[in-house]
Amino acid sequence: MRSLWRWHLGTSKEKQILSPWPARRSPSWVDYVNEPQSESELNAIRKNVKRGCPLGDEKWSLNIVARLGLESTLRPHGRPKKRFLTPLFSPTFVFTSVREDEESNRDRLER
Repeated sequence: MRSLWRWHLGTSKEKQILSPWPARRSPSWVDYVNEPQSESELNAIRKNVKRGCPLGDEKWSLNIVARLGLESTLRPHGRPKKRFLTPLFSPTFVFTSVREDEESNRDRLER
């Protein structure tokens, strides 16, 4: 916001410290910058500032994340959730395996 003020109302000395714009500014640029954000825009800004990840469309954001090594900003915080795998010798696994073997044996005998 400070650079907006400098561009718009600053002295010539203050304007000298600003870099030139890469493209032409719209005549209504000051009005655009001063427009209030919607609730969803504010939520997106807050989330991205809190996480430290770039804010923009998905393609641009992923490009910046890869270029700057910010992959961790896209992952959930904390340790990964534990996966509950069926142990090899759990009663459920053994029972299911025995049952499937009996059914396949029965099918073979019926042929």
